[in-house]
Amino acid sequence: MGLKYPLRPSGSGLALHLRAFTIVIARLAVGLVFVAHGWQKFVDAGIDQTAAGFDSMGVPAPQFSAYAVASIEMVAGAALILGVLLPLAGILLAGVMIGALVMVHWPTFYVGNGGYEFVLVLAAASLMIGFSGGGTWSIDGAIASSRAKREAAEASDSVVEPSAETSASQN
Repeated sequence: MGLKYPLRPSGSGLALHLRAFTIVIARLAVGLVFVAHGWQKFVDAGIDQTAAGFDSMGVPAPQFSAYAVASIEMVAGAALILGVLLPLAGILLAGVMIGALVMVHWPTFYVGNGGYEFVLVLAAASLMIGFSGGGTWSIDGAIASSRAKREAAEASDSVVEPSAETSASQN
């Protein structure tokens, strides 16, 4: 039996509703942070200024990296908010944050000193959301629910009642 995404929690009642609510809050908060940072790179600072900043920090291919990072932050951040393609979004965002940790923020820990504290938390949160599933109130959750209902309907349709002829021939 293979592992299916997204994982479905067991239990019922208040615990499931609280789980769904907290997953939405996490998706919105983390997704909003990424969308805002992508927007900042494209619009507020501008991509050329972002590329110049990347160059000054030693980021390779700064112009390409600026476009790639800003695009991933905006698109994958929006995917977190909507709860769609979460494993892919989580991996992409964590990859960007790990790149920032290694190329820009290492070896200092605290964010106030330019450290990697914040990007580490964002990487971990992205992976957690990506592989825990978007919850009930997500596009991925709606697709999984629809698929489960369809599979259940197909399974019940495949149960064939023996016909009168078959029953008579077996006697």
